[in-house]
Amino acid sequence: MTLPFTRNVAGPMDYTICYAQARNQTTHAHQLAMAVVYYSPLVFLFWYDKPAKYAQGEWPELEWFADCPTSWQETSALSGHIGEYVAVARRAQGRWFIGEMTNEAPRALELSLSFLGPGVWEATIYADPAPGPSEATARVSIRRVTVDADTRLLVELAANGGQAIRFERPNTVLQG
Repeated sequence: MTLPFTRNVAGPMDYTICYAQARNQTTHAHQLAMAVVYYSPLVFLFWYDKPAKYAQGEWPELEWFADCPTSWQETSALSGHIGEYVAVARRAQGRWFIGEMTNEAPRALELSLSFLGPGVWEATIYADPAPGPSEATARVSIRRVTVDADTRLLVELAANGGQAIRFERPNTVLQG
């Protein structure tokens, strides 16, 4: 949990997300959050598995990678402590994205959404499921809630876990 505080200080970094790889020691939601926390305008997702793995079963959380930009118009450090946890918000194309990650300690964070500005937003939250014996391989839970700038969002992070959130205006269609 030092990379967000060290390598990104001077600009973008090269970091490859190896999603759902058996060797990973972090949860799937943590890996989704890396796409926002680690600023890297290069292609950052790599599959160490056979494509057939992802053709079988449901992987609805993969929409996160399709929607998550690689360049940003605005960045806001929401919360963090070197070596422990980090929460970063980034804006692109009229949408906001948050990535939160923690170290080996599970934790709860309360985040202010004041950066959103006026109006109502729909938040799509990609989170670790309830704690269990195999958190690193557990499927991501996805839920949608309506929020505004006055909302204080309680984020529950599993050990080595994370959360990724996309904020969009309701009924917004992106162009282009």
